[in-house]
Amino acid sequence: MPRELRRRASRPNYAALFQYEDEDGAGPSTARRVIDDEEGSGSDFAPDEARDQGAGSAEEDDEDEDDELEEDADADASMGEPSDAEDSVIATQPVYRAPKKVGRKNVSLAPAISARQQPIVIPSTHHRHRAVALHIPASEFLVERLEACPQPFKEPKIVPTNNFAFCVSETRSVANRLPKSWSNNVGQGPLWELMEDRGWFSEAAFNTEPDEKFRRPRVHDTVRVVPDFTVLSAEEAALYVPKGAIKCAFGPFGQQESVAVKPLDTIDMNKFFPEDISHVFSAGAPVWAIDWCPIFSEDRSAIGHKQYLAVGPLISHDYAPLIGEKEARPACIQIWSISPAAQSNNDTAGGQSKVEDPGCMRCDMILCIDNGPAYDLKWCPLPSNDSIQVDGTPPTPRKLGLLAGTFCDGSLCVYAVPYPADISTTSSTPATSPSPIFVPEPLVRILHPETACWSLDWANSEVLAVGCTNGTIAVYNISDILKTGGALPGTLTEHSQAHLYPDMTPTHFLSAHQSAIRSLSWVRTPTHSAEGEVTADIPTVIISTGYDGVLHVVDLRAPCGNDISRTRDALNTVCFSPYNGGPLTIDQSYVKAISIAPLLLNKGHTLLDTDGPVWHIGASDYHPQIACAVTDGNLVTTNTFRNTRRGGSVPFFEHCIYQMGYNKKTKEYRMLDHLKSRVSHSHPGRLSLLTNYTSGTAKGPPKGTGAWPPEVGIHRAVWNGGNGLASAPWLASATASGLCRVDFLRGKWLHNRVPYDGVDGIRLERDTPDEAEDLE
Repeated sequence: MPRELRRRASRPNYAALFQYEDEDGAGPSTARRVIDDEEGSGSDFAPDEARDQGAGSAEEDDEDEDDELEEDADADASMGEPSDAEDSVIATQPVYRAPKKVGRKNVSLAPAISARQQPIVIPSTHHRHRAVALHIPASEFLVERLEACPQPFKEPKIVPTNNFAFCVSETRSVANRLPKSWSNNVGQGPLWELMEDRGWFSEAAFNTEPDEKFRRPRVHDTVRVVPDFTVLSAEEAALYVPKGAIKCAFGPFGQQESVAVKPLDTIDMNKFFPEDISHVFSAGAPVWAIDWCPIFSEDRSAIGHKQYLAVGPLISHDYAPLIGEKEARPACIQIWSISPAAQSNNDTAGGQSKVEDPGCMRCDMILCIDNGPAYDLKWCPLPSNDSIQVDGTPPTPRKLGLLAGTFCDGSLCVYAVPYPADISTTSSTPATSPSPIFVPEPLVRILHPETACWSLDWANSEVLAVGCTNGTIAVYNISDILKTGGALPGTLTEHSQAHLYPDMTPTHFLSAHQSAIRSLSWVRTPTHSAEGEVTADIPTVIISTGYDGVLHVVDLRAPCGNDISRTRDALNTVCFSPYNGGPLTIDQSYVKAISIAPLLLNKGHTLLDTDGPVWHIGASDYHPQIACAVTDGNLVTTNTFRNTRRGGSVPFFEHCIYQMGYNKKTKEYRMLDHLKSRVSHSHPGRLSLLTNYTSGTAKGPPKGTGAWPPEVGIHRAVWNGGNGLASAPWLASATASGLCRVDFLRGKWLHNRVPYDGVDGIRLERDTPDEAEDLE
């Protein structure tokens, strides 16, 4: 007779207990509870079918709380129903149903283990928060907008309009129409119809005029360029200028032409692509610092709307500085300009050019310094140039602007850059060659004995924040030094004693990171008084990233800061975007926008998924378009204002402006243009959390290798943010090959249709029907 096995009693499923709320928290049990699954098969390892069905409902973003309560009530009612499944070997005990308890007021320090956990919000393309601006001006204030499509080096047509906070009623407001209209941009650059200056500076805190000369006034007009520099010959300047010549292929794919590019050479991309407005120039070595120079609005027409760039190359292609190591050696800062071409005077009878002027790129001046190569360069955000006088020669060189930078010797320096046209008139070099000058000392020079300055950012025209290699942030107010220097008679001895402050102490010195601070940015928003009124104080919030993988935010009015996020990778860049209401940063190969507005604090979305880590993110005060410099050699732009509806008709495009390549055998570079834009895709691992995603049913686009030679990296991407609305489409980028590039990028409407019957309907400059609210 075979031996009978003892019938085994079922065991309680403790994992199921966590799904139901215990009102009294943890406590002694009065009886043994056994939870029987409604549709269970008797096996603890069988998948829960009801749970799988509930996972599909996680895709719904707007579930009401009433529906959740009804589902919970149905689930409780079904707990005592008998199962229709056949009897198994495992015996089941009667289900114990505890009597319903009346809730009591409990005081506890932490929630019980059995308390219901809040669902984790997973950013995806199915649910997006609309960006909330940190500073909302009064609705009656006017701003400027373009009336016609801007052309490079032409006087723009500007008219006043309502700002983004203008509101007629709850259903008709510019704040609702602008984001919806921006989401219809499918082009590489910004839409000129919608651009608006959202930058805020304490120098114009109480301004109510729409003109740019009041919104961005001229600053530091008393600071002069002290003539203690020396004009060098070509032989003397050779010690400071890089000498790296490379070969690079340009042109359409399959028809590229190899060109030998020497330092300070320029290439007009209009020869290869007739419709493009872009230029490539060589700095001679890898470039880590590049920035546009702001020019006062009333001086731009006098110089033909010429644009200036400051470029800081390394010494050579083989030079690799160490983090925190101080080394003073000869280096240079190159001042490049892009101006109207001389042969573009073929106008039609109406006064408009038949073909847009692509411009001419050249190096105007070279600042030779002994501080070592620049890690970071940033012009004063407000125009600090002297008045441009067409007639007459000024007694001293006019000032182009104030340029701040961190250098290899560990210092933070501020230079008064002279106007290149004044230097070329006194130089013996040809007019087509740059004017090399040696600058012995800057206006301001700051050194820390225990650390080195690495990254910087301007809060306004007087306050600077510096990120150091030991994880500290130093804030300096240099207004007193600049004002004192402007009042000096001008001798070299008096100048040196006034401008070099070895014992200058910072206004704030904060410990923010455990390693070097790679990037930091001011949140340029006004502070408010106790009555809620806007004050003219400087911004107080700084956001920084470091090699410890921490995104840190600190308020100078608070004793300590807070960590917004922490990753297991180094964070290379962070920048503040007025349009997104918070910082833009990275997480491995993802570009994220995080809101710091009180309404959506610490909530954000993934904007971009690149094929490699991002070196730098460029944002603008005039539009929501961002540019990303990626290590795999791609310069990518995308629109951050996207439709909040699920299943919208507007795709999320990633536009590759150009791509760098490198052949290790032939030591030759190539630059690919006019690449096809791709639609942003979610990471498969994240997409599987919301949908029944499997590798067999859906596959993303294939990616290349995860390793790239360092020669192809794009280091910097900077929008022109200080020369008005007409110059906002200019984008400058710097690469590891020493090649730099400027592009004039324009946006494009979806299906070439402007919503709300035109920009005047978007800005509510005229009455529009209410049924035009729906763009879909």
